[in-house]
Order: sequence, then C-alpha cells, then structure tokens
Amino acid sequence: MKKGVKTAIVICLTAVLVIGLVWIVRYYAGLKHDEDTMAEVQETAKPVETEPAAETGTSVAAIADLASVQEKNSDVVAWIKWTGEGSVIDYPVCQSTPDEGEDYYLDHDIEKADSISGAIYMQQVDAPDFSDYITVLYGHNMRNGSMFKGLHNFYDQTYFDNEENRTFLVQTADKLLTYKVYAAVRFGNDLIPGKYNDTVPEARSQFLSDIAACRDMTSHIDTSMNVTEEDKLLVMSTCVANTHDYRYVVVAVLQDEEPLS
Repeated sequence: MKKGVKTAIVICLTAVLVIGLVWIVRYYAGLKHDEDTMAEVQETAKPVETEPAAETGTSVAAIADLASVQEKNSDVVAWIKWTGEGSVIDYPVCQSTPDEGEDYYLDHDIEKADSISGAIYMQQVDAPDFSDYITVLYGHNMRNGSMFKGLHNFYDQTYFDNEENRTFLVQTADKLLTYKVYAAVRFGNDLIPGKYNDTVPEARSQFLSDIAACRDMTSHIDTSMNVTEEDKLLVMSTCVANTHDYRYVVVAVLQDEEPLS
C-alpha cells in the first residue's frame, strides 16, 4: 500500500474517532444538563406542608406545588408520580401549544431548551384535566433510567403481579387522580388518539380488545379487573428497544378522584 494511501486512511480513521468522541461528550453532557434541570424542577415542585383541612376531610394533599412549576412554563398541565418499587417517575406533564407543534416536548425540556430526554407530555387532542376516557402520555425510554424507562419493570411478571407497584398518581390544578395499572403490553406503533376515537364507546371497546390480544412474554394483563368502555384510562407509552414497530404501553384505570386541599 502506498504511503499516501496509508496516510489518508489514518487521517480518515482519526477524524471518525474524533467525531465519535465529540458526539459522546455532547450526549453525556446533554444528559447531565437534563438531569440537573429536572432536579431543580422537582425541588421547586416540592409541596409546602400545611395543616390538615378542618372541614370534612374529603380533600387530599397535593403531591406537587404545580403552580410554582407553571410559573416557569405554562405548558405544564399536571404532575405524575409512580409509587412502584424503584420508580423515579415524579415529573411534570406538558402539553404544547399549536405554535410549538404537536410533539414539541419529544426533544425539549420544560424550560423549552433542546433536550435529549425531552419531557413527559400529552398531545393537543387530549383534555389537560385528564377528563377524556383515554388520556395518553408519552416519554422516552432513557438508558439512564429516567423518564418512562421504568415502565419496562413491568416486563417482569412478579413485579407486575405485586399490586403495590401498580399505583400512579396524577395531580391537575384542582384534583388528585389515582390510577391502578390494568395492563402492560407491547403494542402496535399506531398513534392511539388517531386510531381510537375515545368519544365513541365502540372505539374504547376496540382499544381494550386490542390490548387484551397482546400475548408476547413481556405483556401482562390483570384479568381480574373488570375494565369496560365506561372506565377512564391513563395510557403511558414509551419506546421498545431496537424496534420502531412497537411501543411499550402501560394502561391504568382511574380508581379515585379527589379535590385538593
């Protein structure tokens, strides 16, 4: 091999290595920025402890100081917290404006900065007060365990069967919603709000039928729960590694709705 060719190969390989190293540094620097930003938001959102309400005791304490977070970003419509073992899901929920675009928070954090992790978000078709029969939230399957990565804990049948792992709390401006997980399945990649018109009972029934039809080793369903088209559902959707054909979908059923104290 001629000396000039060898030199060109060395230069090309060196350039590839440098570019790769730069990408790795930027990626992990981006992750660190996302982690620091979310830690600040979670600190801001810590609810102020107050004396118990003197009335009937029918109201409940907030899980987040939502108003303080909304001062930073008015796109924040709720807060979601998962009480399952090992969970880090304790995040604001965003809904973009038409000017921002439907999936704005796929690659923006709640400070509206470019972000690898994005934010937990709902699309514009869903009611921000979670009053729809099917409300869908999206979050990345992050390798560092953040965002909706933890949903994949439900791959394990034993983890799924433990009911203590299956409670999700959602706080809106004036109420606290409690959900119980009904199913965790590998589902098709169709856009759920686009495929199922949840204003129509037949479409809601079809969604439940399609969920029940999921039968691979990572899909688990609590058949003891009598879920119907009258139930309000919280659907959490995240990626499945190494495929674009499926999403991992966790379906939870509304159990309780209480006003905030």
